[in-house]
Amino acid sequence: MSDLPKPQKASEWLLLLKSNPDDKSLKDAFSAWYEQSPRNAVNWQKAVKAYKLLGSLPAKYEEDWSDAKVVPFTQMERKAASLTSFRSLGSMLAIAACLFLVLWLGWLPANHADYVTGTAETLEIKLPDGSQIQLAPESKLDVAFTDTERNVHLIQGHGFFNIAKNPSKPFNVHVRDTEVTVLGTAFDVGLHETNTHVFVKEGVVSVKPLSYLERETLSVGDGLFISTDGKVLQRRISPDYISSWRENRLIVNDRPASEVIDTIKRYQKGIVIVAARDLANQPVTGVYQLNNPSAALSAVARSIGAKIYTVLPWVTIISPV
Repeated sequence: MSDLPKPQKASEWLLLLKSNPDDKSLKDAFSAWYEQSPRNAVNWQKAVKAYKLLGSLPAKYEEDWSDAKVVPFTQMERKAASLTSFRSLGSMLAIAACLFLVLWLGWLPANHADYVTGTAETLEIKLPDGSQIQLAPESKLDVAFTDTERNVHLIQGHGFFNIAKNPSKPFNVHVRDTEVTVLGTAFDVGLHETNTHVFVKEGVVSVKPLSYLERETLSVGDGLFISTDGKVLQRRISPDYISSWRENRLIVNDRPASEVIDTIKRYQKGIVIVAARDLANQPVTGVYQLNNPSAALSAVARSIGAKIYTVLPWVTIISPV
């Protein structure tokens, strides 16, 4: 590491780690940088996701890249996985990849919000009106109170809302293409890649998906899943199961594996990729311990007939057997 330039950005770390996979001091330095702040972890995830996009390059350039060695998860406790180095960092493709990665990351929106949580981090928020919000890991929330309304915007992630009653000032949660309005109650709202959910633990909630002409009224145990294509699914569950994540448990019944994995991976550093759409769509039912995300991911993988592989210590792939 002493002979290498010290990276300042996630994209620079990625390129150095790819070209120097056996440099232990580099890995140690990266680990220190990664754990320095939640923002570094978020930027690293974005860098790896951007690198994945390079997989769409024409096959004729494949000789310029080396294939990653994939190590089964069961072996990772005995030996860390590593990637082979590039065969030719000086090739035109590698140069183009570096430029693409740096430029692409440069245009990403800033990680700004009133409240932000990192991986495996929760946050208790007390608002001036007496309402309380608990944010799940990797969540973002903006608050905008006026003289007549109480508005918050859940930008990312998951939150449990315990709202103080005030008939003259409704409390509105704006999340993706949905508005949740209450006067005083407790409910759970979550954002996933394919849907938004709302579940009521106490009281009554009014939900207005943009795809609906009318509002839906939900009472205790009622829930809605609003998919990104506008479809709405109504469900009922025991109120005791709502917001189980606050107790480090994830209780799911007949939910897509992609949604379950999306929640669990917020408790584990690095990124998790489901390699096949068929796996992502398989239904999952069970109780998973969020304070042990590796074991939870393994349990989900077994339930859908998949295996877990690790590429670098920070990239996990769930793939068909």
